[in-house]
Amino acid sequence: MSTCHPGAIEWTTVNYQNLLPLVSSLLFCNGLFYCSSISGLLGVYNPNESSWDVHSAPPARCPNAFCVNNWWKGRFIAEHNGEIFVIYTCSDLNPVVYKLDQTNKVWTDMETLEGSTLFASILSSQARMDLNG
Repeated sequence: MSTCHPGAIEWTTVNYQNLLPLVSSLLFCNGLFYCSSISGLLGVYNPNESSWDVHSAPPARCPNAFCVNNWWKGRFIAEHNGEIFVIYTCSDLNPVVYKLDQTNKVWTDMETLEGSTLFASILSSQARMDLNG
């Protein structure tokens, strides 16, 4: 993991033993960086403590219709108002969205997006409220 803080003149690199094989999706939420592994686990990096950990929540359940070859290419993570979401997409099927319940360490199925619009891509995923159109 390499970091460079404001005012620093060099990058600091630390090698952690428990790094996950990562897919893509990186997000910043409540002062922490999150990334997703191939198996759906969340890696958590705390820049203030220079610490790396694996979130204790088990991976969000992959819907049966989405479990085909390379299913992880259609899984994205996003943040909105301090909440973390995982989104499963598959060509002509409606996306399936889960929200991370940080207290109980489980993913909960989202029946509705509650006015949110989700933009999901390999590079970055975003959630926004009250967009017209």
